[in-house]
Amino acid sequence: DGVQCSHPEAAQAIIDAFDQKAWELTQVIPAIKEEARKRIVSVLPEWKQANATARAVELVSLGQASGPEWEAMQSAWAWVKAVRAHSDILEAQAALLDHPLTLDITAGWPE
Repeated sequence: DGVQCSHPEAAQAIIDAFDQKAWELTQVIPAIKEEARKRIVSVLPEWKQANATARAVELVSLGQASGPEWEAMQSAWAWVKAVRAHSDILEAQAALLDHPLTLDITAGWPE
């Protein structure tokens, strides 16, 4: 289409070397990580995470790492770990696909 190249063999070698799957993975992996991040911060904004971390340290230092408050923090942390685990699963699934961008990254997340 009007494009001229003085080294067509070199141009073809570049075209032939393009790895579509690898390129798709560079797109889908960050999208999966961002989806996990959005889900986590929608429930636990960063300021709440920081406060919970500080409070957990305080409870541990006071020897009070038990009871309803502690259990609520542990429950929230278990949910975060489940979201991260699902992210890991999606990344592994993407790596197995010939066309990783076809993976539905919105399905199956923990509630």
